[in-house]
Amino acid sequence: MAGNIYSTAATVGMRLQNGVALLQQGRLEEAWQALGEVVAADPDHALAHHLMGLVLLKAGEVNEGIGLIRRSIALDPRDAAAHGNLGNALRETGAHDEALEACEAALALDPGFLDAQVNRASALLELGRPAEALAGYDAALARQPNLAWVLNNRGNALRALNRNAEAADSFDKAMALEPGVAEIRVNAGFARLALGDYARGLELLEWRWKSQRMVAYLRSRAFSAPFWRGEEPLAGKTLLLHSEQGFGDILQFCRYAKPAADRGARVVVEVEAPLAALMATLPGVDQLVEHGQPLPAFDLHCPMMSLPFAFRTTVETIPAGVPYLFADPARTAAWAARLGPKTRPRVGLAWSSGVRPDQPELKAINGRRNIPLAKLAALKGVNADFFSLQKGQPAEGEFAALDQGAWDGPPIADTAKDIGDFADTAALIETLDLVVTVDTSTAHLAGALGKPVWIMNRFDACWRWLPQRLDSPWYPTARLFLQPAIGDWDSVLAEVRSALEARFGDRAGRC
Repeated sequence: MAGNIYSTAATVGMRLQNGVALLQQGRLEEAWQALGEVVAADPDHALAHHLMGLVLLKAGEVNEGIGLIRRSIALDPRDAAAHGNLGNALRETGAHDEALEACEAALALDPGFLDAQVNRASALLELGRPAEALAGYDAALARQPNLAWVLNNRGNALRALNRNAEAADSFDKAMALEPGVAEIRVNAGFARLALGDYARGLELLEWRWKSQRMVAYLRSRAFSAPFWRGEEPLAGKTLLLHSEQGFGDILQFCRYAKPAADRGARVVVEVEAPLAALMATLPGVDQLVEHGQPLPAFDLHCPMMSLPFAFRTTVETIPAGVPYLFADPARTAAWAARLGPKTRPRVGLAWSSGVRPDQPELKAINGRRNIPLAKLAALKGVNADFFSLQKGQPAEGEFAALDQGAWDGPPIADTAKDIGDFADTAALIETLDLVVTVDTSTAHLAGALGKPVWIMNRFDACWRWLPQRLDSPWYPTARLFLQPAIGDWDSVLAEVRSALEARFGDRAGRC
């Protein structure tokens, strides 16, 4: 009997070792089979469950993998590695609170667990606690100074603290260790751009085309013509400009159609349907195509966000003439009729950038740049009539559900529910005196129309707003209001209120 027990234990041990080796080799199906045999022989084998969870994580079955690692922890709560791997997996799903708990559990069991220390810092960064994250990364680097990914993440924490010069230095060190990693170079580009170093920043930003996501985008488009990055003359060529990013990026960088046309190109612009009618007003465009429709023949193509690099733009050479987009007169007249006689200054409001389900990595940024609707109560009593320009969920639905009778803020007209596309928004903006918005496509639209626009920015403002400035070289009619501390929208709104009172008068009836 004893011999059988030892034989079974030996077999389980061999199968476990085999499973580990196969997992390390990336032979996932074979590893799964070997580890499954261990669990079949010993259903309470904690390590086998843990390793099977890792197999699933590597196979992209994240939720199932997390479930198995949780099972392994239930069987052996003292396994620091299981807690650490659980934290890493949870962080990838966006469950940063749970990830933080798991990493702290791992460190409680093994204070020297470097991976858990780094993952804890990354969870803190995603939770909007960059100072604590920075301390965690610094502690890890004190132990191992040459960890490129930790230096990269440290740079991200410094960017979140609006310490872009230090961030650029951290990214430079990471690039020296891993010169071919696209993500590190792109992050370095953002830091350089925020410092106003467009020559280096835009060059680094082009490395995004080596990332898995952007390689897949280009592969999906299957363009037959070369990617234009500014080297080839445009005279006599047809240049296709297309979008890779969000609506705001298109609205900001479509301005380069005219400079391209001035170089002799025939310019074709492809945009999504909500932008099509508005883009028909863009100077320099020879042909407009809605995304999904057949493209004409073209000689070169360039994504709009690559245009600043292609034109070797510096802060001093930004083509900043506005307006370069125009509201339709008929739609503007229709909005003016709908709003009726004007008795006070009119201000459009947008307080949320919405969400991008296809880009979960932007969830934290969106959370930081959006203002809770309740904060707009600070504008109560300002001598102006307010109109919602808010599109996108969940903010649009939240506003629709607002009980304006019980609302302790200024009345806000629900005009956005009748906005069908960006041409409608442009026409409504044309009837207003001012737009007050967070960093979203509305800010770019108002700026492109040459309308006065006040942009309420998070503490770690996007590179394009140059965080050290209160004006914008991209939009001469823009004024920037920056959080003085992370998450401090109250101070921003107090400053906006004071500026509104200075512009329009501090009480009803006074202008």
